[in-house]
Amino acid sequence: LNQSQSVIVVNIPAAYLKVYRHNGTILEMRVIVGKRSTPTPTLTSRINEVILYPYWHVPYSIATKELLPAIKRNTGVINAGNYQVLNSAGKIVDPGSVNWQALSAGNFPYIIRQSTGCDNSLGLLKLNFYNPFDVYLHDTPGKNLFKKNMRFFSHGCMRMEKPTDLGHLVLKNNHN
Repeated sequence: LNQSQSVIVVNIPAAYLKVYRHNGTILEMRVIVGKRSTPTPTLTSRINEVILYPYWHVPYSIATKELLPAIKRNTGVINAGNYQVLNSAGKIVDPGSVNWQALSAGNFPYIIRQSTGCDNSLGLLKLNFYNPFDVYLHDTPGKNLFKKNMRFFSHGCMRMEKPTDLGHLVLKNNHN
């Protein structure tokens, strides 16, 4: 690592992000990190992708433990959340053709994807980096949570208070 490279450090216990370059801080912001039951992992990686208007492919555990019970109670959750149901081939399935009551965490052959847009759980920007935990840095529509002192609300990903600022910085520093 040379001194002209930027380093992003997420202090998980403080729920705070800082970007360092030339031994100085060039950007800082609050972040929302994992709750006790789904903590943010510690890791070191390199950002390899900036995605604008990302789809959210709902992780299997969230889809089956949180969304599926809600859908079983009211299938309107799918439209209200701007979700799409995909089969194993990645093709969109009509949610009305699915027997939701027959599905469970052990029997769920679908992928739930949330469409892009302002209400998407990932917001308008996602920063990917290699890690075995399937976590990333992303925007969020839930801006009100940044006002809280204790910001432990995620399933492990890190939600950024100023995603556009970090996105610009990453893209500006990309010399490839």
